[in-house]
Amino acid sequence: MCEKYLKEKKGTISILPFIPYYLKVGEDFVIELKENHFSSFRWHLSNYDRDLISLISKKSFDLAPIHILGRKHIVIWKFRSFYYGKITLQFNLYRSWEGINSSVEKLIYYITII
Repeated sequence: MCEKYLKEKKGTISILPFIPYYLKVGEDFVIELKENHFSSFRWHLSNYDRDLISLISKKSFDLAPIHILGRKHIVIWKFRSFYYGKITLQFNLYRSWEGINSSVEKLIYYITII
């Protein structure tokens, strides 16, 4: 897990929620979110301006051995900025069959591309 996880993050900027970030055009950045696949809660990305950034990949990594019930996963959302402007990314944590109105947590990321 560790080697693949580190490779996915290499050369990127990790950003945190609720803090404004300034990125250059062409920079890659990652958002890391923890999920518990046993409970079926997943992070869902709301609509965003695809003219400013693109989602390069979304990968999940186990944080514990497979035999541990309720183990956590880290999901890395990797993006690339490719045009100037401001963008807000909103992630909601909910079970897909219950819908966004059943969200138990919301994270917002503020990004300005310069």
